[in-house]
Amino acid sequence: MYWKSWMKKAKQTGSTSAAAALAFLAVSLASPVAHAQEERESRLLAPFAECGSISENAERLACFDMALDRLPEIRAAEERRDAQLSADTFGLTQRERQDAGPGPFADAGADAAYAAGLDRDEEGNFTMTMTIEDVLVNERRSTVILFDNGQLWRETGNGNLRGLRRGWEATISSSDFGGYRLRVPNRNGFMGVQRVR
Repeated sequence: MYWKSWMKKAKQTGSTSAAAALAFLAVSLASPVAHAQEERESRLLAPFAECGSISENAERLACFDMALDRLPEIRAAEERRDAQLSADTFGLTQRERQDAGPGPFADAGADAAYAAGLDRDEEGNFTMTMTIEDVLVNERRSTVILFDNGQLWRETGNGNLRGLRRGWEATISSSDFGGYRLRVPNRNGFMGVQRVR
């Protein structure tokens, strides 16, 4: 509400600070995404940039041909990198993802990430399938689940799935409302969960 009244006042007074504030907000929100895209493009184009410094025509052409031949390999490495980042940071908030840094699959690639249970559903959203290592109850009497990969998730209170057992396979997926849902094969219902670590 305050935002709307501030914008209305800015329009009435002809203030350009509103436009400047909106521009700053747009740039600051787009900046991390743009920076990540720049880094990705830089890694993809690095072999071609090296070829551009060669003065001999035949040698430069051979270099470009070699770089072009390596492009599918570089793209595959980028896809493995994207999958790895998603496996390590699945369920974390944006700030937690930034603080996490490289995880245990940093050099292992997509095969290790998928072996850790990361997959995609029909809509392309990431899901993670893990084995329940232990089920605990915290001081607030909500369920806390430790998985075999070391991740710790807690119940958020929504859903109707109860009675989780050690050794069961569980799949966690993002819900349409921004949270995460835990489901167990051959059991009805879900449990709303949030990643603790």
